[in-house]
Amino acid sequence: MGEGLAHLERISTLKEPDDYTLINVGRKKDLINYLQMATAYDESYREFLQQCENEEDDITNDLVTSRRGDH
Repeated sequence: MGEGLAHLERISTLKEPDDYTLINVGRKKDLINYLQMATAYDESYREFLQQCENEEDDITNDLVTSRRGDH
């Protein structure tokens, strides 16, 4: 249990990247999982978790954009 707590404390010192790298490589579920763990330790991560959960997948955006161009 002590190792888990130490790991969560290290997570709390991480800085937010300019973009969500895991989303960019198709690993949105992994990112959400990590953000949920970080949020359990520090509520300030909830904002990032909500942003990630509300962001559409790139393929969905691409399909919507391509459809709008047809009309």
